[in-house]
Amino acid sequence: MPLDMMEKTPEKKSVEKKSEAADEELDLDSGFDYHYLGKRNAARHASSTVVSQTVKTPRSILKIYTPLIFCCVIVMIAVVFQKQAQRKAEIEAGRLPSADTVIITMEHDGEITEVKFKDLIYYIRKLELDGEKRALAYEPENSTKYWNLYLDDENGKTGYVSDIAAGTVTDSCIRDVIFARLADEAGFKADPDSISDAAYDAGEMYDDIPEDIRNTLGITEEDINASIQKELLAHLYVLKLAEDDVNNKRASSAMQAVELQYDTGGEYYRQVRKEYVITVNTEAWEKVHIGYVTINR
Repeated sequence: MPLDMMEKTPEKKSVEKKSEAADEELDLDSGFDYHYLGKRNAARHASSTVVSQTVKTPRSILKIYTPLIFCCVIVMIAVVFQKQAQRKAEIEAGRLPSADTVIITMEHDGEITEVKFKDLIYYIRKLELDGEKRALAYEPENSTKYWNLYLDDENGKTGYVSDIAAGTVTDSCIRDVIFARLADEAGFKADPDSISDAAYDAGEMYDDIPEDIRNTLGITEEDINASIQKELLAHLYVLKLAEDDVNNKRASSAMQAVELQYDTGGEYYRQVRKEYVITVNTEAWEKVHIGYVTINR
């Protein structure tokens, strides 16, 4: 699902474009004519007396233009800081939906399930933490460059990293809602130890989010725990289905079964998903820019 990535700032460049820029720099360096420079310096030395009488020396020019250069630098710095401040303000001021805004509506056999923005924070936080590791590896001084990269690879991932991540968030949540429902219908339940561990992880994640961001998002620890418990139930049920496939010789391993049948691209999952009418509130979701929700604020 493409997003309007805050009007797509010029900072966003594809990896290919970045490589082309690097190649251009190398071409300029290798094309510098040192032989010509030597001839030019010799000619200048031979006529230095004439030059000094007809034009101002570089030092004199520098004295004249130093105040102008200084002013230009100050203006450029001010513009940069202004743009950064404007970007941050756009992210923080009214850019995110409220916690109770319905983002995804799923209808199945007349039953409607609503996924609110607060239900997605767990998925967003998990993905942002994982993505930020890659972002810092890509550009240690400015991790936002990674989230603003444009991808166009042979695996079908086309778009800005932030937009692709947004699709991953909604796909993951929809998958968990579907399999959690199937688990309930089958009478399958998570074991108490797993439930307790998940609740502990929810508390850890909630505490790890800075307090000011938690307040801005309007979420509670219970919101995080509800999402992680749904994910737990869905994943444990998927593992049970995968193990059944292995025991019945329908797959050579549980991992193979999950990949081919039950993950977001799996055949079984695609068939079950067709039973749902799924609607995404694009107007609200387009305000959410992954990489700038629980980090980089």
